[in-house]
Amino acid sequence: MEEVEKVEVAEGTEDSESPEPPAAKLLWVFNCELIRGCCVTTMAWNKKNPDLLAVGYGNFDFTHHKPGLVCCWSIKNTKFPNRIIHCDGVVTSLDFSFNNPSQLAVGMLDGTIAIYNIHNQDIKSCVYSTSESPNRHMGPVGQLKWCHQNLDFSTKKDCVDSLFSVAADGRTSRWNQGSSSLDCVGLTFDFHPVDSNIYLIGTWDGLIHKCSCSNTQHFLETYRSHLCAVNVVTWSPFSLDVFLSCSSDCTVQLWKQNHLHPLLTFICIHGAVEDIKWSPRHATLFGVVSNRQLEIWDLSLNILEPVIIHPAAPTVDMKNLLFSTQTDCVLVGDSSGVVSVYQLKNLHGKSSQVTQRQFQPQRYHLKMNKVQKFHEATFRKLFVAEEQRLYSELLLDGRASHPISKGEPSHPTEEAHFGRLYP
Repeated sequence: MEEVEKVEVAEGTEDSESPEPPAAKLLWVFNCELIRGCCVTTMAWNKKNPDLLAVGYGNFDFTHHKPGLVCCWSIKNTKFPNRIIHCDGVVTSLDFSFNNPSQLAVGMLDGTIAIYNIHNQDIKSCVYSTSESPNRHMGPVGQLKWCHQNLDFSTKKDCVDSLFSVAADGRTSRWNQGSSSLDCVGLTFDFHPVDSNIYLIGTWDGLIHKCSCSNTQHFLETYRSHLCAVNVVTWSPFSLDVFLSCSSDCTVQLWKQNHLHPLLTFICIHGAVEDIKWSPRHATLFGVVSNRQLEIWDLSLNILEPVIIHPAAPTVDMKNLLFSTQTDCVLVGDSSGVVSVYQLKNLHGKSSQVTQRQFQPQRYHLKMNKVQKFHEATFRKLFVAEEQRLYSELLLDGRASHPISKGEPSHPTEEAHFGRLYP
């Protein structure tokens, strides 16, 4: 997966559509005897080396509890990992550092957070652990992330790596720089792609809280729609006001941050939605994993059903997914410990040709302004069309006095930035 050169968003005509439907083609799997009987619990790309994949494994059968594993895989060898880390507990989350890409933070089921040096083959590669800390989490670590703090696009000041975690003990913590005292039992969180002071937390009770690092006492907003635990929440990398959430209530919901109700709701008939991810290359494309299948949605083509459905093998459940940052590939981890790599073929969405942030905040910020304008136009057309359809249905049912004009805002004083789906 060679690095894609950074280029500006093309403003020309779209490529001609392929006559063949979108499909997912299996390329290879990451698997070895060592991980047999373990479940893939989490995956993360290295920030500097996009060909290095860290995968966490564990066994959630508490009657036969086993220590967890972390394997660092490379596409150069799909039969055996480059690095194996034995952990004391089941691995629940992991993330590579930005400034020190050899440092891998690992969260575990018992609340421990450990940082490992993956370049050190010694058994003592753990450089830091919270196992003896009085501030350690007392419940499973739902998610942890390294985040650039104090971003200042007007200066060339270096960004500082801060490690954040959210856990079932009701705490969201920033390690080495103090802890927050926000009271929510969190499962997942995600920082805004540009403003690192803002982040979202998904909770056990179905709520999504918008929070600020500078205000650890209060939530900025609370979004209420899910009926069960929010498993994943993730910001769009292109349209900076939009985020996705998925839940054990069998739904995926699309939100705009200044709307307290979801813009769109997608229902999965195969049970709880385990994971969702935005494509880093296509603004309207995202992937969904339930136990029984992988779904690829393209909102520019269809908001009623996915463009690709790929079923799981009969004896396994799909647990996680991760998009490649360099190609149209998606990785899926399952309950048997196998990570499968699929190529997404015949996608009709336009690729942005923008790679992941390469730690040049000022240049990235300027590029994102151009990319955001282009992709917001795509979302605007999508939601205005959906609004027109809903109003037409209401008109036929006698619940609306008149349809709105095509392409006009729902309210004369409100810009149709993303449209409004509800009258």
